[in-house]
Amino acid sequence: MIKSEDLIQNVRQLANDAPYNTYEGNKNGYGCCYAKGECSDGSIGCIIGQAMITCDESITEYISDPARQSKQFELLWDDMCETNLMEMSREEMNWCSKVQGLQDDGVAWQEAVSQADGVKP
Repeated sequence: MIKSEDLIQNVRQLANDAPYNTYEGNKNGYGCCYAKGECSDGSIGCIIGQAMITCDESITEYISDPARQSKQFELLWDDMCETNLMEMSREEMNWCSKVQGLQDDGVAWQEAVSQADGVKP
C-alpha cells in the first residue's frame, strides 16, 4: 500500500533532485502517462508516476495498464484507495493533482511543487 506521506515525500525529493526537469510525454505522443513518456533529464514517467514507483515498484504494472496509465490523478486515487492500494486524504490528493496538472502543462518540477504549496519561488 502506498501511504500519502511516502508519495508526497518522493514527489518533493524528485523535485529537489531535478528542479528544472520537465515531463515531455505530451510532446512524444504519450499524453500524460504515469510510467511512459520521457522527461527532459531522460527519466521515464511523470513525477507522480515516478514517485509511486519509488514507493512500491510492484505498482508499475497497475499504473501501466491502458485503462489507468493516463487517468487524472483524482480518478486513479479513487480507484487505488477503493482497492486498498493507496492511503491518502482528499487534501493530499488535491496537492498531488495540482503538481501533476502543472507538470503536464510543462512546468518544471520544483516550480510545480512550489505552486502546489501555494508559494512562488
